Amino acid sequence: MLKSIYQKFVRSTFFEKLLLFVGAFVGIVGFYLINTIYMAENRLTWALIQSVFLWLLLILILVLTDSSETIKNELSVVIKDLTEETRLLKKEVELLREITKEQMEEIKLLRKNQMFNTRFK
Repeated sequence: MLKSIYQKFVRSTFFEKLLLFVGAFVGIVGFYLINTIYMAENRLTWALIQSVFLWLLLILILVLTDSSETIKNELSVVIKDLTEETRLLKKEVELLREITKEQMEEIKLLRKNQMFNTRFK
C-alpha cells in the first residue's frame, strides 16, 4: 500500500505536491492556533466559532482545488482517447463508403446482366 502511495506521489505534478504541503501546513497550524485560543479563553466564543468555520472552509477550498486539478488531468486523458476514437471512426466511415460504392456497382452490373439474360431468352 505504501508503495502505491509513493508511486502516486512521484507521478504527481509540482502543483499537487505544493498543494499537499500547503494543506498539511494549514491543517496543523490552524488546529494549533484554534486550540491555543480555546485554551487561553477556556470557553466557546463567537470569535472561536468563526475561526473554526473559516479554518474548515479553507481546508474545503484546498480539497476542491486538488479535486479540480485531478479532474482536469483525467479529462485531458479522456479528450485524447476521444480524439483518437473519432479519428478511427472517420476512417471506418470512409471505408464503409468505399464498400458501399463497390456494392452498388456490383448490383448495377448484376441488374444489367439479369436484364440482358431476360431479353435474349
